Amino acid sequence: PKVPPRPQLDERLRQADLHFQEGKRLYQLGETDQARASFDRAVELLLSSPETAPDRALMEKKLEHLVDRIHRYDVEGMGAGEEQGAV
Repeated sequence: PKVPPRPQLDERLRQADLHFQEGKRLYQLGETDQARASFDRAVELLLSSPETAPDRALMEKKLEHLVDRIHRYDVEGMGAGEEQGAV
């Protein structure tokens, strides 16, 4: 069956992916603060989708996948789980 057009969701997913790719590039360059900001923008784009959107489940699945990928970068080197001021 043909999928009906969903231009708003498709554009939101595309923009989120662009921010994720930029974050990934910045992370690989060692620019972790800027990478985090790009990753945050990707997540915020998806979180700002209307809750009543007909394709909300698809967006939530993409969000879950994106957060998982970002978490891997976070654990690998952006400071997740590090204690601040540890002696």
